[in-house]
Amino acid sequence: MIKKFAQFWIENAKVTIVLILVTVFAGIGAYILIPKQYNPDIPVPAFNIIVPAPGFSTKEVEHLVVEPLEDKIAEIQDMDHIYGVSNKDFWVVTAQFKVWTDKEKATTRLYNKIFENLWKKPLWVKEPLIYKMDPDDFPIYTFALVKGEFRWFMESSDENNKMISDDRKLGKNIEEENETKWKLHIDKKLNDDLIQLRKIATDVANKLKFIPWTSVFYLVGGYPPNINVLLDLNKLEGKNIDIMQVYQAIKKNNTVFPGGELKLNKTQSSITIDGNMADLDKLKKLIVWNYNNKPVYLGEVATIFVWVPEFNYYTYIAGLWTWTKAISPYPTVYIGVAKQKWVNAVVLSKKIKSELDKIQKTLPAGIKFVEVADEWKVAEESTNSLLINLAESVIIVFLVLLFYLGKKDAINNAFAIPLTLFMVFLIAYILWDNINRIVLFALVLALWMLVDNSTV
Repeated sequence: MIKKFAQFWIENAKVTIVLILVTVFAGIGAYILIPKQYNPDIPVPAFNIIVPAPGFSTKEVEHLVVEPLEDKIAEIQDMDHIYGVSNKDFWVVTAQFKVWTDKEKATTRLYNKIFENLWKKPLWVKEPLIYKMDPDDFPIYTFALVKGEFRWFMESSDENNKMISDDRKLGKNIEEENETKWKLHIDKKLNDDLIQLRKIATDVANKLKFIPWTSVFYLVGGYPPNINVLLDLNKLEGKNIDIMQVYQAIKKNNTVFPGGELKLNKTQSSITIDGNMADLDKLKKLIVWNYNNKPVYLGEVATIFVWVPEFNYYTYIAGLWTWTKAISPYPTVYIGVAKQKWVNAVVLSKKIKSELDKIQKTLPAGIKFVEVADEWKVAEESTNSLLINLAESVIIVFLVLLFYLGKKDAINNAFAIPLTLFMVFLIAYILWDNINRIVLFALVLALWMLVDNSTV
């Protein structure tokens, strides 16, 4: 059977050549188009179920809520692990399904099981919040939005040595060979910077959402404008105003609602009336009541200010060391971008970088992007190393066989190696597979097996 199969291709040389050329070009195209990423797509559906239970102790929450819920979740088909954490005022249960369980089926089963037994919960327990933990939602590209005119210099002082000593006590990874450190000096108002960076980061994320194949965006750091209204009860009483009247006045004037659509030629735009009260002066002039036929403004009965909490954290970013005691002297907002499934991480990361280069030109002075993590670099380096190994293998096989068997056999065996890999890429592309670190390891192993079989 094998003899007849081989004889057919030998006797029909033109068909063989055409088939080889088609396989080569199709394999090259499949390699270019096939999604490349660092981590493999292994579906492991997992969920966090959080239920607030205000006013109850940890033991009460455990016996009255956590244990009954775990028993019900354990009844779900394909459930693998369940573990819960009881805290005062709330509890968390993590449910993990078996590997390769369909995500949609797992989500449906979990929701059905929880909400069909919701009537059994104690009256004081609120409805559960279910959060999906999906590896596909992990960012493939993370960058930081940084503000400040910073410069580097080496500084060795008693204060710096004390900071190093304190860091070592906290388990920080400090260079042992030299007690000098890079320090970052930024002369800015932190609160204003945090508010400004958060607003810019939100605008940047909204622009990046127009890039095809992006999915989830993460914003960490900074602080959105938080306007506080501190009412003066004595002034309210003097003007005969109730707190709820002030609340209703602010609520009515702090709304966003649609204003219709605008059609111009072939363009159709939606109009939104933004009534958010983001300006302190306008908020102070908001009329909350009429007293003795005179308007009472919010600024007359309340103190209005923008408030940002103090931060206490330690940050290391892209080679820049910063220390924080009461608040951070280095304002930074991190933005992470995740991709959709079956998308080439290399191509998407390049699109994101290209868009960030355009956005950088529009940013205010002193604000810049700093790359933190980029999955496409690792994926591209890994795939490039495969091509290098492929070229080395072809050369080794050709030289060895040329010395022992002659030119014709050397060319045939050397050409068979890349042809085999092109067929693998084509089949993987047809089956909607991708190239990741596990696949690369298998391909490298198979590549050297091909080399060994060719030479032997």
